[in-house]
Formats: sequence, structure tokens, C-alpha cells
Amino acid sequence: SLLTPRGVQLRLPDAAREWLLQRGFTREYGARELDRAIAAYVKPLLTRDLLFGALAHGGTALVDVGDEGLVLRDNPD
Repeated sequence: SLLTPRGVQLRLPDAAREWLLQRGFTREYGARELDRAIAAYVKPLLTRDLLFGALAHGGTALVDVGDEGLVLRDNPD
């Protein structure tokens, strides 16, 4: 994982996993689309905080479902 060397742990509650599966799974291709869904929805949430924000020095990132899609909650512990 790209997060481990940076000291970042990613948590995805069941609701977020289901949200991603709905966008990253098709009958035709199965879960092959899941990587694209993660790249499109999860990576953009993490990028800024990994470089300049609360996760720049490690921590826990909680990706959960909000009103308009996935949201990032830094250091939720």
C-alpha cells in the first residue's frame, strides 16, 4: 500500500465499502472496475491531506459516506 510507508491507516466502514461496490462492480466485468472507483473517489480525498494536511505526518483516515458521496475524516480516533 502507498499509505503504509507514510504512517497512514485507512478505515472504510461497511457503508463506504457498499458505496464503492455499487460504483465499482458490474455484471459484465465483475469487480475489475473497483480499482477505477477507488482511483476516482478515494484517492482524490486523500491526496491533499497526505501532502499538506492532517495526514502529512501519518494518522488514520476514515472514508465514509456523506450526503453527496464519500467524505474524509482525518484522525477520527
